[in-house]
Amino acid sequence: MAASDTPPSLDQALSAYERNGAEVRVIDSAGELRATAIREDGLAYGVRAGLARRSYEIQQLLSKQAPQLDRTFDFNSLLMDRNVLPPVLTEASQVVQSEGNDILRITDKVYAIAKQAQFVTVAPSWRTYLVTEATFTYAPPEPYLAPKSGDERTVWKQAVTTGWKAGEEQADQILTESLNRLKRDYQGMLLYRRLLQQGVVSKPYVAEANYGITGDGDQVNINERMLRITALPKMQPSTQWKPIAVPATPIQPTVRVNP
Repeated sequence: MAASDTPPSLDQALSAYERNGAEVRVIDSAGELRATAIREDGLAYGVRAGLARRSYEIQQLLSKQAPQLDRTFDFNSLLMDRNVLPPVLTEASQVVQSEGNDILRITDKVYAIAKQAQFVTVAPSWRTYLVTEATFTYAPPEPYLAPKSGDERTVWKQAVTTGWKAGEEQADQILTESLNRLKRDYQGMLLYRRLLQQGVVSKPYVAEANYGITGDGDQVNINERMLRITALPKMQPSTQWKPIAVPATPIQPTVRVNP
C-alpha cells in the first residue's frame, strides 16, 4: 500500500488473503503450531491495520473541528514580548504528605513550574500536539501463512478482529495522552499569566546584544541582534504577592473522535 493511500477498513483487512490467495505459497506443518502462527500473524496484522485506520479517522475528524480548536487553544495570545513562550505551571489542591507515623503535612495549594519559558520562532498550536505527520502504512500479512482451510480462516479472522480492536484502542489512547498534554500546557500558561499579575511568580528577563552590521564577502547582516533569557521565571516570596482577582479562563474543549 502506498503511504498516501487510505488505510483499509476492517472488512478489507479481513479479506487481505482472499485478494492475493492465488499467489501465496503455503507450507505443511503441524496443525496446532501452524494455527498458532496464523493467530499471531493475524493479531499483529490487525493491530497495525487498526492503528493505521483509527489514526487516519482521528486526523480527519480533527480537521473538521479545526475552527473550534483554533479558538479554544490560541497560543498566539499567550506569547510574551520578544517571542517568549510562557512557562507551564501546575496547580494542586489539598496536598497531604505523611512524614512518619506522627506527622501529617497538609497544604491547601501547591504551585509548581512544570516547563520553563523559552524562545519560539512560531507559537505552538493544537496541531503541534494532535496532528501526526506519520504516514499510515502497515506491513501486509505473511503470505506463507495464508489460511488454507475453513478452520484456519476462522482462526485468522478472529485474530485480525481482536488485533484491530487493540489497534483502535491504541490510537485512541495516543489521542487522549496528546490532548491531556495540550490542555496541561495551555491551562498552565494561563495559570502563569494569572499568577504573574498577582506577583506570585516572576517574569523572564531578556538581554539584547546589538552587533550592528556583520557578515563576510558572501553575506551581509544589517542590525543583527542576539537575545538571551538571562533570568527564568521563579516563584516569588509572599511579601511580593498582590491580591488581584483575575478570573481563570475555563478550558472545556470538545474533541469528538467517534465517527
